[in-house]
Amino acid sequence: MKFIFVFILTILITCAKTGKEDPRSPSAETNSEMKTESTQEKSRISENKISHTEKTSEPYKETDSAPENKSMNQPKPASIQEIQFEDLNHFLYSLTQEKFLLISDQKKMDEIYAIIHQENGGGRMAPIPTISEDESYLIFKPELKNTNDIEILKIYLKNGILNVDVKPFNDPQRSSASRVSPNVMVKLHSRVSSKRININYK
Repeated sequence: MKFIFVFILTILITCAKTGKEDPRSPSAETNSEMKTESTQEKSRISENKISHTEKTSEPYKETDSAPENKSMNQPKPASIQEIQFEDLNHFLYSLTQEKFLLISDQKKMDEIYAIIHQENGGGRMAPIPTISEDESYLIFKPELKNTNDIEILKIYLKNGILNVDVKPFNDPQRSSASRVSPNVMVKLHSRVSSKRININYK
């Protein structure tokens, strides 16, 4: 009887030791799962920090690109084409009803010179110029200020608009008190086309 009691006690002690050393016991598994969950939580926190950093840095990319957009919106420089010319005559009568007239074909030139010949009466008729393909003629009527005539300084196209720079001039062959705008005829050494003209006093 004593022997059986010792045998049962030995079995109980052995089972107790085995339960403590079994790595697959419920307590060991619980500790392992807690460690795994802790590792996963740290990984999620790290990913959230990285994602937040990337989102925060995006506005700076837009800020960096702003100067490029600003430079693209800057106005383009004016296009200026200077035109070589010859000042032919300043007529004291009207050759056209318009503020200016560009002549690029021979028919129109013949019509203008018909007016000139008519105004000259029985005087000597001026020869009619022949227009070539690389030239034009300009007639314009400047408004006089404190003199009886003007002197042409420069002719140019600016953004498609014909510009004539002039300065005041007194013609000794005319009355100094006269303020009748002359019809100025100019030969342009290039074919010019424009629907507007600016006469600029300098």
